[in-house]
Amino acid sequence: MSLRKYISILLLPLLAGVVTVGGVFTYFTWSHQLRRSTEQTLLASVTSAATAQSSLSASEDAGLGVGVRLFRVTNIEDGWQIYTLFGAEPSIEEVDQLGQTLSGSADVQWNSDRGWVTASAPVSGESSQWMLAQSPIAVVHSRQNGAIGAIVFVGSLLLGLLTLASWYVFRRITQPIHQLKISAMALAAGDYEHHVSVEGPTELSALGNTLNVLRTCLQDQLQGIQEQSAARDLVYGEYECCQLLQDRMVDAPIASHTGDSFRLKGLRLRSGTYVKGLLLDIIDDSACKELHIYEATEFGVKGIYDLLRADLEQQRCPHVHVRIDGNYGADIESDGLPPPLVWSSGSKCFLEAHQSHYATQPGDYIILANSAFAELLAESGNLHRWFEKVLRNFAESGLDSVSSMLNHELVFLANRKHLECDVQLVCIRLHKESTPQIL
Repeated sequence: MSLRKYISILLLPLLAGVVTVGGVFTYFTWSHQLRRSTEQTLLASVTSAATAQSSLSASEDAGLGVGVRLFRVTNIEDGWQIYTLFGAEPSIEEVDQLGQTLSGSADVQWNSDRGWVTASAPVSGESSQWMLAQSPIAVVHSRQNGAIGAIVFVGSLLLGLLTLASWYVFRRITQPIHQLKISAMALAAGDYEHHVSVEGPTELSALGNTLNVLRTCLQDQLQGIQEQSAARDLVYGEYECCQLLQDRMVDAPIASHTGDSFRLKGLRLRSGTYVKGLLLDIIDDSACKELHIYEATEFGVKGIYDLLRADLEQQRCPHVHVRIDGNYGADIESDGLPPPLVWSSGSKCFLEAHQSHYATQPGDYIILANSAFAELLAESGNLHRWFEKVLRNFAESGLDSVSSMLNHELVFLANRKHLECDVQLVCIRLHKESTPQIL
């Protein structure tokens, strides 16, 4: 229900009821005052006339009004003697009826049957004489009817004035509300430049100012969201570009490797935010069997770009070098990256290095990781224990099983801790044939 209908249903009947009750109360109060005034006027007239011994001038000065008659009656042996001082003379029958109600003191009687209001008072010094004044009840009723018309007119005028005042108050309230509605719809439509201006009661003006504050806050938040979205798009675009470069720098060399000295599997757990690029270089021929991993010193495309254009021999960036000799032994050098882990499938334990040389055998595993993996596992216990539970149970099943289980463990580990950078692992398994093979 609209505010207009609500006010019309609630306020107008209330105003009409108040005006009606006020009119009825005024009518009855005024009628009572009119009766009392009529009685007091008549009593004053008869009392004055009785005291002044019935002079005509006295009755004229009393101001009795239209239709009033003033007369004196004397009780004699055979009836009543009537002496009219003012107005029409009453009949003997009327005097006979009045004589039955006369008393020794002033009195007023309303005789609705004959239509008169009669005031009587004994004449001073005379025990058998009374002065009487009568006024037609119709005159009183006429005045009452006139009062009803006046009350109805004044009540109607008052109701009209109250209705106009209510309409003015209603407009003073609803017009600012309508303006606030238009402003709110403009805000909902995305018009954050629309200034809310409300002229009205203090509370509605304060509400308009609140909408202006809301508009400003929404505008700032929208601008912040747009800036964040643009920055996110930029970061996401750079991240996807880094993924494509990593496919070329790590996954492509592994996929294109055709040597038979060892097998390779690459694992990558994406963070969705940052990448610190890796460069994988594989040399597998009869003269040299080597694997080199270099890591960028900065995140993103810039780090990858610097890594690709740098002189890797001259610039000391984080790296791992793995060289496999003809007896399956492995010489491993690490600088700036987590030390590689070498697992012996025969003894089911990790091998210790002797001056960077590992006495590896066919079927053994070498696991290389980037720096993000070391940060992820920094609070998760010993690296050896983390890899051991997978290698001890799945090393004999082959490189595919080991890499699959390591990937599951990585996902489980990442779910417990937020990844800030991509995690990358390279798993190497020496081939069991007399000539090592890359898988």
